[in-house]
Amino acid sequence: MTVFVGFLVSASLAMILAVAIAMYSRTATYELFVELCGNGARARYWALFTGLFLTLSTLYRVLVSLPDNDSRLGSDFPGVAAGLSSFRAGVLGLLLALGGIAIVLVLGIHRHENQLAQANQPIRPKGHAAD
Repeated sequence: MTVFVGFLVSASLAMILAVAIAMYSRTATYELFVELCGNGARARYWALFTGLFLTLSTLYRVLVSLPDNDSRLGSDFPGVAAGLSSFRAGVLGLLLALGGIAIVLVLGIHRHENQLAQANQPIRPKGHAAD
């Protein structure tokens, strides 16, 4: 077995496991997010986001585990090391983009809920004492 085949087998097994866990936990995650988010549309988005992040994180860790300085891989398949390096950078970019989207959405949801809470507060006339 060459280094490339060994890497391919281990990467495939890790990704199959990650996808299986994401699929298995999808219903429970959705139900939890319905409770946390308050509606099904937000819950579906965050459940999908969680599955994507789990799968892409696993893929990135698999790509990082490949040693860049393994001469056997470079001699057997000279273009594979460069291709995997750029693919790893692309997956990292996706993870960072998803993280940025998550931060923006969480902050936006928090601000929106604060605005709704302020809008639902009763307006009291000036000069009256609070109850």
